[in-house]
Amino acid sequence: MKIFGLFILITSLIYFYDFFTEFTEIIIEKVTTITPPLYSSSNPKVCTVTDSSYTPSRPSKDESMPIPNSQFIYSPKPFEIDDTENLRTLGLSCIPDSFGYSIEQGQSVFPYHGYPKCSVLNNQNDTYLHIDRNKNILYMDCPNGNRGKVVTGPVDDRKLAKGAEVYDKWKVKKYDGEESAEGIEYGLATCEDDNEYMQASLVPIFNETAFNISKSKLNSKPRIIFFLTLDSMSRRHTFRKTPRIINFLNSLNANPSSNYSVFDFKLHNILGPDSISNQVPIFGGLDHFSPEFSGDQNIDRLGDAALWNILRNKGYITLLGLENCDNYFPGALGRKPQVDYSVNPFYCAVQKYTPTRFDKYYELQQRCLGGHQTHWYILNYTRTVAELNRGTNMFLYNHLNSAHESSGLHAETLNDDVTEFLDEFLESFGKDHEIFIYLNADHGMRYGNWYKDLDAYTEQKLPSLFVIADKKLLDQYPYSYYSLATNSQRLTSKLDLRETTLFLAGVIEKTPYSVNLLEELSPITRLCEHVGIKAWDCSCIKMSEILEPNKIVKGVVDILKDYAENLINSASYQHPFYPLGSVCKKVILENVTKIYHVNINNVNEYFKLEIESSARKGMKFQINYTLMSDNANKKRSSFQYRFENYAYNAPVRIKILSISRIDKFAGPCELIARNHGIKAEFCACVDA
Repeated sequence: MKIFGLFILITSLIYFYDFFTEFTEIIIEKVTTITPPLYSSSNPKVCTVTDSSYTPSRPSKDESMPIPNSQFIYSPKPFEIDDTENLRTLGLSCIPDSFGYSIEQGQSVFPYHGYPKCSVLNNQNDTYLHIDRNKNILYMDCPNGNRGKVVTGPVDDRKLAKGAEVYDKWKVKKYDGEESAEGIEYGLATCEDDNEYMQASLVPIFNETAFNISKSKLNSKPRIIFFLTLDSMSRRHTFRKTPRIINFLNSLNANPSSNYSVFDFKLHNILGPDSISNQVPIFGGLDHFSPEFSGDQNIDRLGDAALWNILRNKGYITLLGLENCDNYFPGALGRKPQVDYSVNPFYCAVQKYTPTRFDKYYELQQRCLGGHQTHWYILNYTRTVAELNRGTNMFLYNHLNSAHESSGLHAETLNDDVTEFLDEFLESFGKDHEIFIYLNADHGMRYGNWYKDLDAYTEQKLPSLFVIADKKLLDQYPYSYYSLATNSQRLTSKLDLRETTLFLAGVIEKTPYSVNLLEELSPITRLCEHVGIKAWDCSCIKMSEILEPNKIVKGVVDILKDYAENLINSASYQHPFYPLGSVCKKVILENVTKIYHVNINNVNEYFKLEIESSARKGMKFQINYTLMSDNANKKRSSFQYRFENYAYNAPVRIKILSISRIDKFAGPCELIARNHGIKAEFCACVDA
C-alpha cells in the first residue's frame, strides 16, 4: 500500500507540474502580448540590429474566395521558365526580388554536359543479374558464360539504415548458378573476379497481407497518391536540365483528350535548408520533426502522425523509396517506419560495393549500374509495387538523388528516365486508378562553386512543384481547378502538401500554417511567417550585399569570423580523437570576400559571409549566421551548431546555421578526413 500511495503521489505531482507549466506558459504569453520584453519583435522601440532602418510589413486583408469548377475553365499557357515574372502584377505580399538565375545566366553557369545512356557507356542494354519472381529464382547471364560474385539482401528487418550500420552485414559469395530468391529483394554482382559490383537487381517481395487488408477497405475507385521527389531541383533548374519533362507536362495540358491536368507552382518555398527539414514535416507535421533523436532507433519515430500510418488505416498500400544512403532520413524517421515497401538499404549496398556515391561533392560522376542509371532501379521497383497492388489505394514516395551533386549538371540524367516513367505510369495505371502526383523537389541546390550570388541563394529556396491530377478526381471537388490554379501563383509550403494529401484520403487535419490546395486559397497577404518558414529560409526576405561595411558591421563580422574559425578547428585541427594537428592543419579565416545581410525584424538579423583561408590552396567557406536579442528560435531543433553570446550593441546570441566549402575539395584530403571520421569540409590535411 505504501508503494501504491507513493506511485499515486508521484503521478499527481507530475500531472500538477505539467498543468502548472502549461498554465504558466499561457500566462507568460498573455503578459508578453500586453507588456512585451525589452528585446522583442513586439517592442519596435528597441532596435538591436546593425541596420536600424527596419520597418515591419503591414499586409492588407485578403477576402478572396475560390470559384466553383462550373464557372471556371482551366486552360493554361505552356509553362515557361520565366513565367514567375507575371507574379509581380498580382499584389502578393510575398514576392522575391529574384526567382533565380536568368535564362542567359543559367546557360552560362550550368552548360549542357551531355551524359550518354548507361547502356551505351557500359555496352549493355540491361543488367546481367536478375531476380525472377515467377520462378522465384536469382540468376546471372554474364557474357561468355563468366561466373563472378554476388551479394544479396535484405540483411535484417530495418526499412532504413545508416550505411555504417549495415556495411559489415552483407556476405560476398561466388556465383555457382541460379538459386532460390526466397527472401531476397535485391542483389549486386560482378561478372569478373573484381570488386566493382556493377550488375544489379531490385524486385519487391509481394506483401499479400497488406494487399488483402487494402482490398477489404476499398469502397470506391482506388487512388494513387504519389510523391516523386527530385532532390536539389529548383523550379528553374527543372526547366534548364529536364526540358523533356516540361514538354511532357505541357502536352498533358494541351491535348484535349488528355485525362490529366497539370499545375506549375511558381512560388513554392522551402521549409528548411535540407531534405529532411522539408520532407519529414510532410510525413509527420512540423511538431514531430527532429533531425535526430536519442534512444531506441529501431522504431517508427513519427508514430501515429506519420502519413503512412494514417493512410494505412484508410486502406492504402504504402511505399517509402530513398535513392541514398545518408544518415539524415534514418536519423529523423527511425529505422523502422511502418511502410509496406521500402527502398534504402539497397543503395547502401550500392555505395559499399560500387564506385557510385550519392554525396553532393562527387561532381559529374555518372551513376550507372549495368545498363541503367541508379535511379532507374527505384522507379522500376515502384512500378512493380504498383502492378502487384493494382486495384488498391496506394501512397508512394520516391526520393531521387541524381541532381544531388555540386556541379548542377548531373540533373540531365533525369530527363529521359523520369519522362518515360511518368508517361508509362499514367498510361498503365490511369484506367484503374485516380492518380494524383506531386512532381516535387525538396529544395534547390545549395553547394558548389556556382553558389555565390543572390540569384543562386534565392533559387535554393524555390524548389519545383508540379501537380499532375486525374481530371475525374478533380471533378469530385467543386473548387479544385480554380484553387489549384490560383495557389500555383501564390506562396505555398510543404505543410500545404501534407494537408492536401490527407484530404485526398478523407482525413481532415487543419493547422495554422497550412491550406488545403484543393479547396482553399493561399492568401495574397500570406508571408513566410504565416507558413512556418523561418526568415533565413524565405525567398521573399530582401537580402542585400554590403559592399562598404561601416564600423559597426566590421566589428560584427570580426566576431562572426572568429566564432566560425573556432568551430571549424574544434572539429578538425583540435579533433578530440587525435593529437593536436596530427590530421588537419589549423584553419585561419582571413579575407572576407562577400557580406550579405538581411534584417528579419528589430531584434533579429541574418548574415551570410564568404571567407577565404590559406590553409589549403583556394580554400573558401560560405557561412550563414542568425543573430537575435530575443528568445525566438531558441528551441529550433534543426540548428546544428551551438549558440554564442555576445554584446556589441546589446545582448545578442549568435548561431551558425550552416558552414559550406564552396571551393572544390574532393580528392585525397577529403578521403583522409572521412577515413578518420572528420568533417572533410573543415579539414586542411597535413599530409595531402
